Amino acid sequence: MLIASFERRARMPLEKMPERRQSGFSMLELTIVLAIVLIVAALSVPIMSGTIANYKLDAGGHATASLIQQARLMSVKTNQVYYVNTDTTVTPNVVFIRTDTGARQTGDPTITISSDLSFQTASLPDHQQLDDFAQGTTTVLQNPGTTIGFTARGLPCVVSAATPPCQQGVAFEWFMQSSVNGSWEAVTITPAGRIKSWRLNGRDSTRTKCGYLACWQ
Repeated sequence: MLIASFERRARMPLEKMPERRQSGFSMLELTIVLAIVLIVAALSVPIMSGTIANYKLDAGGHATASLIQQARLMSVKTNQVYYVNTDTTVTPNVVFIRTDTGARQTGDPTITISSDLSFQTASLPDHQQLDDFAQGTTTVLQNPGTTIGFTARGLPCVVSAATPPCQQGVAFEWFMQSSVNGSWEAVTITPAGRIKSWRLNGRDSTRTKCGYLACWQ
């Protein structure tokens, strides 16, 4: 009996075969899914933008610290003073090394930071934590943006009209800020020549997190 039924179905014309119901999404379902995707994308854009800005800050700080370290090593290797300075008249800002305090020239060791970053010398966030790390209790901290020199011994020095032309016993701080989210990065050089980059991790009016008004890491 089953065989006969199968044979009748096999002989049935194709146009008379029972149609299978096609499955799919309705227009309403597609609209809802699209709306959810757009909402998630809109929420993700600020997060991604902040993440990219912070990455550029880290990259700018580390690149600047690396170039300063390069100048220090060059001064020891060649037994002469090398200077590191910034050129903020161009966008993006540039950091460069020279054997004098003149303007940047073609061929100078140079790095270019992101166009979203710029070196700042005013309206700086609280940096007492950096001051204490960089200078301790005896050294006078140089103003941000001051030309950094390194003696033949690899010790930081500040340009002077006296002899020697680069005076030791100083510490330096350079600051850069992101134009995207306003975050800050800093590079410090201690009198002993230790170079370190920092990120402003937040402000703490109660001084309970790090002991300072602003916490740098």
